[in-house]
Amino acid sequence: SHNTLRGAAGGAVLSAELLVAKGYIEAK
Repeated sequence: SHNTLRGAAGGAVLSAELLVAKGYIEAK
């Protein structure tokens, strides 16, 4: 259960970072 929550949170953070990076690249 703890590992599942950690995995979900990590995935959300990774997705957010990818979206930010994509927006940053497109903004340039």
